[in-house]
Amino acid sequence: MHEYSAQFLFKLWKRVRKYGAYFTGITQNVDDLLQSHTARTMLSNSEFIVVLNQAATDRVELAKLLNISDLQLSYITNVDAGHGLIKVGSSLVPFANEFPKNTKLYQLMTTKPGEGLDAAVGVQSENAVSAPNAQSAIPALSNEEEVLNMIRRVSSSNPEFGEMIKKYLTE
Repeated sequence: MHEYSAQFLFKLWKRVRKYGAYFTGITQNVDDLLQSHTARTMLSNSEFIVVLNQAATDRVELAKLLNISDLQLSYITNVDAGHGLIKVGSSLVPFANEFPKNTKLYQLMTTKPGEGLDAAVGVQSENAVSAPNAQSAIPALSNEEEVLNMIRRVSSSNPEFGEMIKKYLTE
């Protein structure tokens, strides 16, 4: 919105890339970025971009900026949550990330109002699968350590997931 802020982020974006690090930017409305020449430059020079469902006008602008074909646009047009395109270098790869909603891990990760742990405290999800000796309610997590312990417990029952996040939990 402000040129001074845009120039600061642009210089930081370039410097971070120069040192081989990764700068992360997240927005729910790509239209804000597409209106700024500086932000468009940053976006077009990014090596890794995840694009989810987009409004029609934003899709057209993104298609021009990132060279997205009509077929590839179908992966970001009226799609379910967790579906989209990943741009890595010059490649565009469609993806569908469907995570089982009946798990505690889903409740930790979701950003949908009413589906997270806050909504589940004291109430067993109607889709939840009960394990032997499982508590009937998901406990409220009050600090980072409790969240990490919950993730450890969930990942212990899913070795593939456990291996995937092991490096993040041991840092």
